[in-house]
Amino acid sequence: SYSIFFELFAVLLVDLHNQKKMEFYRSVKRDFGEEIYLCIKSHASRSAIARLRASSHDLRIERGRYSNTPEKLSTRACRFCCILNYTEEMEKLPFFATPIIESEDHCLTECPAYHPVRSLLSDNLKSLIMLKDYGTIMSSPHCEEFGRYLTQCRRIRQKLNQ
Repeated sequence: SYSIFFELFAVLLVDLHNQKKMEFYRSVKRDFGEEIYLCIKSHASRSAIARLRASSHDLRIERGRYSNTPEKLSTRACRFCCILNYTEEMEKLPFFATPIIESEDHCLTECPAYHPVRSLLSDNLKSLIMLKDYGTIMSSPHCEEFGRYLTQCRRIRQKLNQ
């Protein structure tokens, strides 16, 4: 029975490597087994991690996929780093450079909107985030702190969108 699960998991991993959308998930999911974050007591933290892992979040990289014009990069531009109207107009020019995409990596490691929260993280977690070592974060004691960080980042997005 376990061998069937491992075979199925191997097939799913091959399929994951063929989907661009699952790029972040591949950086998080390393092996088959129960995930540590499922034991976090805080529902908000557990939920934030689950949403990030499954790309079921409110970042524009994901929301832009389902917009009326998903091919336009401006639908995925970081709402804090780019002036969207400006990005839409610039996109029409032949020398247009790609805007800063509001991706998981950008929000977790670079976006200045989250710097105040990021600066309060433990040094170990900050290092893992800056190294983009999400697989280690998800399987370490830092997982709970990471969940709180994600929850705080979401609150910042919600406040700035009002």
